[in-house]
Amino acid sequence: MKDEKNGYVLVMLLMVILLFTLLGTSLLTIAQVNDRISRHMAEADRAWYAAEAGVEWALAMLPAQYAELEVYTADFSHDVEPVFTVTVEAAGGDEGPYSKRILSSGSAGEKVQKAEAVARLRPFGGRALVARDARLDDVTVQGGMLADTVVFGPGETIISGSLCYGTLSSDGGTYVCYGQQRLWDGPVFPVIDFTLLEEQALAEGWYDVAAEDGLYRLDAAAGLAAGPIYVPGDLILDGGFLFDGLILAGGTVDVQGVPTGKIVLLAGGDVSLAGEVLCDEETVLAVVSAGRVVAPAGGLLRGVLFAKELELAGLEIDYCDDPVLDVLAELPEEIPVYCASFAVEWIEAVPRR
Repeated sequence: MKDEKNGYVLVMLLMVILLFTLLGTSLLTIAQVNDRISRHMAEADRAWYAAEAGVEWALAMLPAQYAELEVYTADFSHDVEPVFTVTVEAAGGDEGPYSKRILSSGSAGEKVQKAEAVARLRPFGGRALVARDARLDDVTVQGGMLADTVVFGPGETIISGSLCYGTLSSDGGTYVCYGQQRLWDGPVFPVIDFTLLEEQALAEGWYDVAAEDGLYRLDAAAGLAAGPIYVPGDLILDGGFLFDGLILAGGTVDVQGVPTGKIVLLAGGDVSLAGEVLCDEETVLAVVSAGRVVAPAGGLLRGVLFAKELELAGLEIDYCDDPVLDVLAELPEEIPVYCASFAVEWIEAVPRR
């Protein structure tokens, strides 16, 4: 009887040992599987971040000079962490010549991840206002702003985008900025010289406006102009004028009404928007002045103001650079080199893991 009990206990002991052995083996297998899964997931993340690093590298290498950007392509491999290969090519499709498609492949262990993005040139860096010195009285900016010196006059100025500045001060006013604020550490404001462009206009026979009593006027009576327009002196620009394209004025410009169309206005002198500015959905006005832009009467402007000095009051300006991209090859290169950036659209076809 005693031997039978001992045998029973031995059998039970062996069964318990076997059970714990199976349990331990199962736990070890589960741990190894989890470790492999974690390693694969970590490698997948590292591969994705490597692919993103390739896109960021490509963005940093894109030239701001539009002549170079138009023909720019690249193929590059980075063989140390982060490991990636990247290709930059024309975006194609409906994209213009200043948009580039970036294809990047990142590697980590046995994992490979791909990232794709489209970079579109923004000649003014998404900024509606660019100046050396700016005074803003109760102005609303739908976009960013860049100026060496900014003075906020009476009222509250609202900036929805980024604000880059050298110095800020108040002359009875306040401001609210909903974007990033930072000190500008880029190049100094460029000296804008349209001499070469005026020579080009004369050589290429740009549309010539007839002067009346030594004064040039573009209004409803001027009809439709074909191609870019060159005015060698002072210009009066009226709201009745219909035009899409580039206007180059060697002197001052008095904007008595914003013309209908998408216009880039280059002025060798000051630009005055004396009356209330009114832009509909079909109207965009981008102004580049070697002197001062003054808009004291408020209103709504869609476009960009780029000048040595800005004096604005009661104006709402919505950033739009569409007409600038159409005539970018005609602009002095100092402008995009000074403040251009790229708007990036990430195209992620598959999840990270």
